[in-house]
Amino acid sequence: MNSNIIKRSHFDIIHTITNTSIFKIIKFLDIIFKSYEKIIIIDVGCALGDFSFFLQHLNKFSIGIDPLINYYRKQKNSKLSNYNSLYDVAIDINTEDKLFNITKSKDTSSLYNFNNKNLTTDKCIIDKFYIPIDYLHHITDIIEQRNVKCMTLQLLIEISNLKDDIIHILKVDAQGNDLNVIKSGEIYLKNIMFIVMESNSDTTSTLYENTTKFTEDYEYLKLHNFELITKEILLRDDYDCLYYNKGLISE
Repeated sequence: MNSNIIKRSHFDIIHTITNTSIFKIIKFLDIIFKSYEKIIIIDVGCALGDFSFFLQHLNKFSIGIDPLINYYRKQKNSKLSNYNSLYDVAIDINTEDKLFNITKSKDTSSLYNFNNKNLTTDKCIIDKFYIPIDYLHHITDIIEQRNVKCMTLQLLIEISNLKDDIIHILKVDAQGNDLNVIKSGEIYLKNIMFIVMESNSDTTSTLYENTTKFTEDYEYLKLHNFELITKEILLRDDYDCLYYNKGLISE
């Protein structure tokens, strides 16, 4: 375990950061871990690898997981070569093959179906999930369906020989499956210092069918000794949320 101590009072610096959305969270984590000799990152839904790339720490051990790894690694702006290990799988509550919906944008591809009847391009409609009209088809048009291999976060941690280590950052961008990803590694949550995940507003429908909302995510993590630091708005009805493990932070 790293001997550095992060204090709860250090979190006040997030209010001084002018970046927005996920970039605010990344900047905050950069500052928090500046004095650490090494950090470990598990990036579920890594896509092109931007999250780990923009974390400026010089000594990162990072694992990238995405069922579309083979697509992303061929893109000119791919940053996947910065990861120590890459896994071409989806993380889910069970280890099995599942049908995966691949969208035009690729970034919104998911194990879940879109909640099409409850999506809107009208920002004045406040009970449906809002998508700007210019992005609707790019985000929701499914161009292919294929079976992908799924594994649990627990298994990933164990085969990566990290079960006795502090995992400094678990970032989850699993397009509606974020809480299941976290639940699938439940026995190791005590070893995770920060969790970055997407959540959906409690007051609107969800982008995908049968997925969780913010309060359900929050209550699960609170039950496992995590507390929210910030939630950063994405389109309008979804957030990037940052949680910390109270057992690994000095109060």
